Parts: sequence; C-alpha cells; structure tokens
Amino acid sequence: MKGGGSIPPEMRDRLQNIHRICAYNTEQTFPQLLYQTGLFKCSQHVDKIYGILGLTPTVLAKKIHPNYHLPAKDVFQSTFLEHTMLTNRLELLEVCSIKHRVQNAPSWVPSFGVSFSPLSRLGAFASGFSSAHIKYKGSNILEVAGVRGSTVYSIHPSCVENEADLYNIVRGK
Repeated sequence: MKGGGSIPPEMRDRLQNIHRICAYNTEQTFPQLLYQTGLFKCSQHVDKIYGILGLTPTVLAKKIHPNYHLPAKDVFQSTFLEHTMLTNRLELLEVCSIKHRVQNAPSWVPSFGVSFSPLSRLGAFASGFSSAHIKYKGSNILEVAGVRGSTVYSIHPSCVENEADLYNIVRGK
C-alpha cells in the first residue's frame, strides 16, 4: 500500500480490496464474506468458496475441503448444506437465482460462482432469530418447515418516493 506510483492502478485496486476484506475481518460470517467478495472474479467457480476459507469461521472451514476434481454443483451444494445445518439459517437462499441456476443442481443450490452484488438485507430474517427447521432428505430434496405469512395477488409499480414513506405505509401512518 505504501508503494506509491510503482504499483499499476489495476493492481492497486485489487490490493485495496484485499486489504479492506482482511482489515475488517473480525468474526465475519460466511455470508458476509461471500457478499463482500461477490463481485470478485475467479478463474474457477469453486474458488468463490475455496478462496475465502482462510477467512471463514473455523467451525465451517473445517467442514469444507478443497477438491478441484468435484463438479462445482457438488461443492456449492455441500457448502450450502454444511452452512445451513451449522447455523439453522436459510440466508444463503438469497444467492439463489433462476437466471444463474447451477446446471443439474436442485433449485435451492446457490450459484456462488457468478458475480453478484452484495445484498442489503444481510442479517434480516423473516423468522427473527428463531431457528429454521431444515432436513436434507437425500436425492436433492431439502425439506423446510414454514408458515405462510401472506399471499401476493398482484404487483404494481412503486408509488413510494423513499424508505420513510414506505415505513409510514407499512405502519399505517
């Protein structure tokens, strides 16, 4: 960082990103690390997982063993299951995308290999902080217990100017 003008600008940007991630990595969760590195590019899709293992909380990192002979879909599926079973959270489902589905994988397997923008709802759970009830049934079936909260009947363009207006509408003010 103190190299001044001797470092090419593109390398300086990369070093600053790495510095930012490492400098602020005090007890960050696996999803937070994924979101921070979501726009970074890798030559192999599985490096989105393997590349952050040294920063990943130890209890999860011990369960993920880099194996470049496995297909990316298997690495992503096992990583999702390990994280989900450890935390009892379904937060990684936010990374799932119909547009970037993992080929030959269940719909609930996140495509960690594509670049994605960090999500703003990080840490926001519909269930508060109660545990999700999750069971992997094998044969790519993930059973999740839930309660229907509401049904969306139609979608209209937003008539809300800002977040304060939305808050007031939701609160009935």
